[in-house]
Amino acid sequence: MSRWQPQVWRIGEDWAFEVDCFKADGVTPVSGINEARFRMGTEEGDVIDWTSGTNPSTLYFTGTRVTVVVPRSARAGVVNDVYDYVLQIVDSDGVASDQLHGPITVQGSLFTEAA
Repeated sequence: MSRWQPQVWRIGEDWAFEVDCFKADGVTPVSGINEARFRMGTEEGDVIDWTSGTNPSTLYFTGTRVTVVVPRSARAGVVNDVYDYVLQIVDSDGVASDQLHGPITVQGSLFTEAA
């Protein structure tokens, strides 16, 4: 069961979130996680497409919780816009599921640098 969670991220700030993962009923926690995938993009294509196996420092899991960290160095191509995202897992029973999805609104920094 995928939960809808809109997010607002600001350029210049740290981007990260944690997700507790559940079975299809949305109540029972998964027994464990074998793999996680985070995708963020527009209709034109993905800007970020990570799996836990290839991006262990930015997408990782412990027990039934997945952590996504988007460092500044990974934000090439991310501009003020609205992106769709989805966090998918394969649990320890081998069942694939979308856990979280929604729009991410990326906005300019609250602060501007002095000229």
